[in-house]
Amino acid sequence: SEISDKDLNFYKNSILNESLSIPYFDDKESKEHGKYTDNIQILNQEKFKSLKNIIKLKVKNYLKEIYKLEYSIDIINSWGNVTSKSKKIVKHHHMNSFISGCFYFDYDSKFNLYNPYIDQWMVDFESQNKFVISPSPKLLVLFPSWISHDSDISNNERVSLAFDVILRDKNNNV
Repeated sequence: SEISDKDLNFYKNSILNESLSIPYFDDKESKEHGKYTDNIQILNQEKFKSLKNIIKLKVKNYLKEIYKLEYSIDIINSWGNVTSKSKKIVKHHHMNSFISGCFYFDYDSKFNLYNPYIDQWMVDFESQNKFVISPSPKLLVLFPSWISHDSDISNNERVSLAFDVILRDKNNNV
């Protein structure tokens, strides 16, 4: 199921109309960080139902192709990120989930996934320590939740939707 440009704009504007907050970090990082929606179950809203179904299908395909797993899944958290010009998403990882993802509505600052297996003190060039993705509208990025990630400083406002996924076995156990 493809997302139309009309639906893309609808979802983006829906996120922009949500109540937004700045996450708490130390003073320096808080000043640099973008905002996120106060609602961390945004995909549970009826207006996001179609997008949620597309994401769930893509996650199931990812699990089958990459991990050779066929589980039922739950999106346990989902929120919008709004990164204004000169702001960024600071380096972090997600806990208590198996897969995390980000769906993009805009082009702009790079998204970085950090290699946990390279000792940062032994790397001569930073580029060897991370995998860099250039976001574009309708791009869905999926990755293991424990991998640290961030974004570069934004040149323009950038809107994205992030989420965390858990797996359930045939007995509905996590």
